[in-house]
Amino acid sequence: MLLALSSGGCGEVTGDSGWSSGELRELTGEEKEKAIDIALNTSQALSQLETTDVYEVKISWLAEIQDDSGLHYWETFEYEIVESGIPEDVPGSAVFYPQVHIVFGEPVQWLSQTAVDLETEEVVFLIGSPPRGITIDGS
Repeated sequence: MLLALSSGGCGEVTGDSGWSSGELRELTGEEKEKAIDIALNTSQALSQLETTDVYEVKISWLAEIQDDSGLHYWETFEYEIVESGIPEDVPGSAVFYPQVHIVFGEPVQWLSQTAVDLETEEVVFLIGSPPRGITIDGS
């Protein structure tokens, strides 16, 4: 997944929170639990949990990247990037955040991606939608 934002008014990628490319490492069990807890306590997730107690989670990484033209964008990487290495085309200035993917319901009724800053315990990115082919009202 790749999302882009123009740099006008969006601020700069500073690296003050999250992890730089050189600091990326496996999360501890406690850090994973904290990321999942933060993601499950967003208003979006709480709304879904009112309708189902069935959900699955997966951890990945979300990188905030600023290219040479000043364009900011987000790019998702599998959790295993810690072992396999960051692709060469990702700038060293990229800032990585743990990202929690949540699939709500059985059958699936909502998909959510929440990236968190474990230091500040804040959500830095959140997107959610029903799966393809299902409208918000479930039909």
